Amino acid sequence: MDEVEKLIEQLKEGKINAAKALGKIGDERAVEPLGQIFADDEGGHGDYMRSIAAMALGKICTEQAVGYLMWELFDSDSSEDVRYWAAEALGKARVKNRNSEAILFEVCINDKNERVRKSALKSLLEIKRKELLTVFGLEDERVRKPAAKSLEEIKRKDSEEQ
Repeated sequence: MDEVEKLIEQLKEGKINAAKALGKIGDERAVEPLGQIFADDEGGHGDYMRSIAAMALGKICTEQAVGYLMWELFDSDSSEDVRYWAAEALGKARVKNRNSEAILFEVCINDKNERVRKSALKSLLEIKRKELLTVFGLEDERVRKPAAKSLEEIKRKDSEEQ
């Protein structure tokens, strides 16, 4: 039995450190057992364990891991903390997935919880960062600074109007 298999066994016993270690290792064999933490209502996994599992899945970066994270993000029974970390992990996953982008956008607009919306927005911006920089020509420092200044000006004007 190798190290990953041992950690998966510890994960099944509810060991939080095993979930953290599996995320750091990034082995694809851990995706299903980590995803099962979300699905296993009988396992008694608390929000903290589910949040750690979400972050571990985000570090593993596979389509299946992203699928578990999207599922958890839209699970109405899931707590604010778990949905927050699922959104955060999607931004870190670095898997090009149009579905995750659409779900993050949907969460940004419609989630009832402000913290979850902000996490989704942050992740969406992280996913789209390079694309946005290129589209707006912001990869050049000479363009980036005036653009940031313009955004600050817009923000200031918006706050004055309210």
